[in-house]
Amino acid sequence: ATTEIAALAAWLGKRNYDLEFSSFQVTRPDFVDNGGVDVRLPDFVREWNRRGLLPRLEIVTLSGFFDAIGGEVFDAAKEHAGEWTDFWNFGAASTPHEVSINRRTYRTLHDVESLAAKLTEGSREDIGEMVESSVENAALYDEHTWGADGSVTDSSCDSSRTGRHYKAHFAQEADTFSKIARAEVLRRVGAAVVDPVPGRSMMIANTLGWSRTETIEIPVPWLRRDVVPTLAHQHRMQMLPVAWPAESVPLPTDLVPARYVGADAVRIEVGLDADSQKRLSVEDIYERGTPVITTERAGDARTVSNQHFSVFVALDGGISSIVQKSDGREWISRSPMVPVGVPLRESPVEGHRNAIHQHPDYTRFMGFKGFSTDWQADRVSCSPGASCTIREAAGVVTLRQELSSPFADGGFLEIRLDDSRPLIELTVGMDFRWDERPCTWYLPLEFALETPVFDYDNCGAAMRLGRDQVPDANMDFFTVDRWVKISDAQDSVLIAPLDTPIVSLGGLTFGRMTTAPPNGAPCLRLG
Repeated sequence: ATTEIAALAAWLGKRNYDLEFSSFQVTRPDFVDNGGVDVRLPDFVREWNRRGLLPRLEIVTLSGFFDAIGGEVFDAAKEHAGEWTDFWNFGAASTPHEVSINRRTYRTLHDVESLAAKLTEGSREDIGEMVESSVENAALYDEHTWGADGSVTDSSCDSSRTGRHYKAHFAQEADTFSKIARAEVLRRVGAAVVDPVPGRSMMIANTLGWSRTETIEIPVPWLRRDVVPTLAHQHRMQMLPVAWPAESVPLPTDLVPARYVGADAVRIEVGLDADSQKRLSVEDIYERGTPVITTERAGDARTVSNQHFSVFVALDGGISSIVQKSDGREWISRSPMVPVGVPLRESPVEGHRNAIHQHPDYTRFMGFKGFSTDWQADRVSCSPGASCTIREAAGVVTLRQELSSPFADGGFLEIRLDDSRPLIELTVGMDFRWDERPCTWYLPLEFALETPVFDYDNCGAAMRLGRDQVPDANMDFFTVDRWVKISDAQDSVLIAPLDTPIVSLGGLTFGRMTTAPPNGAPCLRLG
């Protein structure tokens, strides 16, 4: 016991512990969480006190503990502020599909609440209840990761499967309630904005708190004058156009102006004030819009360009160059560590998690050995297809490269350039295979920046890597809410990862615990 107390004092001393007390879990002394109470503890405390040993022990509740030490202890303690990303993440790498759904749910709920504010209090009460149910389920999904004591050695065991489905259910419920609420609020707000004659007009909404002008695409089948105004015809309010198989809705050509015959959609610029809606008649849309007629060709040259950027895709895979048209600025590093923009799988050569996270020694105080820093990684990038496809339509050009991997059933890389927006839309899709070995997928992005700094959004607060973390915070990956920025003294790149919240900054650093990654290589974790 004396040896253990000395080890405890030394451990606290190294961390400049500044409180007059320390609390430790004693209900399960051989582990730190997820365990039952040690049934030997009451007898131990009773015998300890019977023998008159000091200090006297007492089993109390948490509230009793805080009452006993008093609030003045906390008032006198030093304050610590900063960002703290825990390794104990909420399953973003192990359940990427559900994480993607949950992140979209929050965006949907923002739209619902913006639109519902236009309704009277009595007419939005049930919508508020649906929003509340969605938020509760989304928060419960975000609260914790999943797994069981058998997951490490057998991730397909019954308890592990049960935990996964139990967790995934929260994301699915949140998604369901949010979409029902959106459909209902659209119906009610739309009734006051849109012409009640079926198919004669459409509502366009801006759910943001500032004015904006955007170019949107409206599928031509939605503009039929005799279309039934069902919920299926209510636009989902995301920026991307809605896919609509042409053969699913026969469209009489006499209902469409001649220049729109054969068009997939109408492209139209719309300006809206903050938190406002606008009615557009079918005639207005046809008159002011531009037909979107898509042409497709083999993209052997692997180059897409518009008035803002030129993007070059290498024959062996990866984005080899992004040139900014305004000043000729090259954005991609000339000697990247791995192919840029191509999904990459990383796993330990040994094929077991103990190569990365050593097995704890439960017989010792603080027997957790943490992450190894010298584990050997096996990294395999996806392979590009023999050719790629380029689609062009009304100021939009899209390059799609099919991808293959021995660890996935297919995938693709899509680069979309839109004349109306000075940005690059990069979409990556991967159909991962179930793999019980420890692994992760990255989307490597390495930019030509000198001595970059990293800023990112964590729960709405802007954080800077190397400045805003509390001591001993996780540095191997960061949970990003809406954006991450990489910048040097002259330039910056802003990345908005819509569906994947985990970002590794400074390259492939997992398990290395780096403190200030020096290069400009963020990696978005795909799952």
